[in-house]
Amino acid sequence: MLRPSNDDAALANLIDELGRTREEKAKLENREAFLRDQILERTEGRNDYRPRGGEFELRVLEQDWQTFDKDTFKNDHPALYEEYAGHQHVTVVRTTRIAAKHES
Repeated sequence: MLRPSNDDAALANLIDELGRTREEKAKLENREAFLRDQILERTEGRNDYRPRGGEFELRVLEQDWQTFDKDTFKNDHPALYEEYAGHQHVTVVRTTRIAAKHES
């Protein structure tokens, strides 16, 4: 495990801020889902509805989406899948909360 030295204090602060930001984001996403459910409950399933708030207008629109099960397709037709599958390089940055150290 990489432990920041005194010279890396700024990096450690950035990592901690990223972790806290992601925790706040998760809380906001949960709040958003709750509010969206409350709004949909109050619009009574109307298909095309535009209620207005004091600052925002909301459009509630329901539609059917077509989906594609790429895992099943890949399993059933691996060569064809590889022929058409796109590939890209990605960088993943994850944060994991670590237990605070207790100093005596």
